[in-house]
Amino acid sequence: MPAVFTSAPGKVSVVSGNGLAPSALTISTGDLALTSSPSLVNNAIVTSISVEEAVNSQFMHSLNRTVHAYVFGDKVGRMVVGGMAFGGMCAYGTDYDQKSGLARVQEIYRDNKMSSRARPIMLDVSGISYSCFLTGANFGFVDPQGNVAQWTYTLSSVMTSLTTV
Repeated sequence: MPAVFTSAPGKVSVVSGNGLAPSALTISTGDLALTSSPSLVNNAIVTSISVEEAVNSQFMHSLNRTVHAYVFGDKVGRMVVGGMAFGGMCAYGTDYDQKSGLARVQEIYRDNKMSSRARPIMLDVSGISYSCFLTGANFGFVDPQGNVAQWTYTLSSVMTSLTTV
């Protein structure tokens, strides 16, 4: 599995070997599978993921120094998946190469954001599955000279059944 490294602005090197992908991450929309493997989505790679889960609770102090804890279930979780993409196009390759990595990441967001689809996106992180809705994205160039962009998706994960209107 190759990994891409830049040694100088505007130049790219490919290093082949095993174990170079960041982690076992799969995002599946039913129509599309985006994974941390650089071979499946060209010109864009997943480099980070964070998961935030919390309990919906309240603590009340009483007059006799007793603390009461009220638990109302789980809050909606927040996940952030991020990566890097090339802003330019490759000279040859698969159909994905007809668009830049940044254009492909934006297209994935627009096609799968919560306002565009009613079904959740399944996100699997090292064998743990989450049912999520894509609620935001951020795109920007971190190295304009080298044509390298950074992107993040913000997802809301729902632990219980959700009714969408």
